[in-house]
Amino acid sequence: MKVDVYSVIRNEEQILPYFLRHYESFCERIFLYDDNSDDRTKDIAGQCAKVELRIPPYTGIDDAKQAELYGTAYRETSRGIADWVICVDSDEFVYHPKIQSILEKHLELGTQIIAPAGHEMLSDFFPSTPGQIYEEIKTGFSEPWYSKPIVFRPGLDMNFEPGRHNTANGPICKDSGLKLLHYRYLGLGYCESRNMRNASRLTEANKVRGYGAHVLATDNTSHSLKWYQEKALKERKNCLE
Repeated sequence: MKVDVYSVIRNEEQILPYFLRHYESFCERIFLYDDNSDDRTKDIAGQCAKVELRIPPYTGIDDAKQAELYGTAYRETSRGIADWVICVDSDEFVYHPKIQSILEKHLELGTQIIAPAGHEMLSDFFPSTPGQIYEEIKTGFSEPWYSKPIVFRPGLDMNFEPGRHNTANGPICKDSGLKLLHYRYLGLGYCESRNMRNASRLTEANKVRGYGAHVLATDNTSHSLKWYQEKALKERKNCLE
């Protein structure tokens, strides 16, 4: 069974080693669309034998264009070659302790699209483990909005909505056992720094549509993180169980 991963990235030198360690453990190829990173992102990516670096056909954060890219990038390189395609951001980890077995099972069942169960992961600090990120940060809470239909068969012509929270395609399997672990809130400093960086890259199209508004001010970031911390105190659990 062959699995290909696609992701659009820029200046992700902190989270990228975890992203690569996770996906290279079960994927055949990792296609990274790098939007002019000026930190160590490209160097880190180049050290992984499974990575192919590409240049996206646009620059800046534009959710509509990104959705279109995720819905078309795989058609020439994965169709007829891979069994599954996964389209994720750098902080999104499709997880199951026996993920290959789950994907093989749904391949045999004829499943076309899988929406892993979404979980918002939360930590007061950025991880330091040299292993997998979910070996150190296991807690968070269920977030249905993050159950994205981002695991699919490459024979499909995917039609994603901005953010990939929904697709016009179907039917969608929502009880596969797979989870989508979202590692955004990894300490206030990391979260604020990342949001400030992304705020400078929001396109006018995104601003008009209201996409990405949560990254426009650090005070919003702090408020958002505190809100998640308060929510997590009530709902926090081990999301890997």
